[in-house]
Amino acid sequence: MVGDRELAARYDYGAEAYDELYGQEQVEKYEVGLRLLPPRGRVIDVGCGTGLLLEYMASTGLLSDVEELVCVDISGSMLSLASRRISALCPGRCTAVIANAEALPFRDAVFDVAYSFSVVNLLEYPAAAVAEIARVSRSSLVTLVPRVSDYRPGGWRRAGMAGKDEAYVRP
Repeated sequence: MVGDRELAARYDYGAEAYDELYGQEQVEKYEVGLRLLPPRGRVIDVGCGTGLLLEYMASTGLLSDVEELVCVDISGSMLSLASRRISALCPGRCTAVIANAEALPFRDAVFDVAYSFSVVNLLEYPAAAVAEIARVSRSSLVTLVPRVSDYRPGGWRRAGMAGKDEAYVRP
């Protein structure tokens, strides 16, 4: 695992190439994950990267069930790309926030649904991130790359595979 600065720098460096390298893989995870826990009301995407989840929800009509979407990432470069998608796809209803998944700057249970795809297994303190995601939402879904992390969120239901990731849901 790596610290915040190193992780942010790594994703700042690769931001421009992210969609090309990982876009299809992420879409496969979204297809499964959003069937397990459909978006509704106020939604947060923790580790939003370039805003691919926002784009997926818009392209599939799922964004219409979302009152507000907050896109959170630790990388300023990734958030810059996500902000472009926000401006194009849902200005006024979507926002970008730079923050650490292990210390989210939101009140308890302020979101109806939280998503975090392929993020917590990259963090120095995955349990803290999962606790924060649970704290700020009424229901949550996280995915983990099993070969990368031995961490599994205790008390969450393993809901199957989403691409190469294990999906966990806290209804």
